[in-house]
Amino acid sequence: MVVDKEDLGRKKEVIRKEGKHKVHVVTDFDRILTKAFVDGKKSFTTGPI
Repeated sequence: MVVDKEDLGRKKEVIRKEGKHKVHVVTDFDRILTKAFVDGKKSFTTGPI
């Protein structure tokens, strides 16, 4: 899901300029690092770092 396509475009351009060797990917597929619920409601578990 892409919420802000312009922001994604800017980030992609930075990756192109700086090089892929500076990209770090953080994943939390098993939700150990992030909460899955906020105020009792299921929430997204990713955000800007």
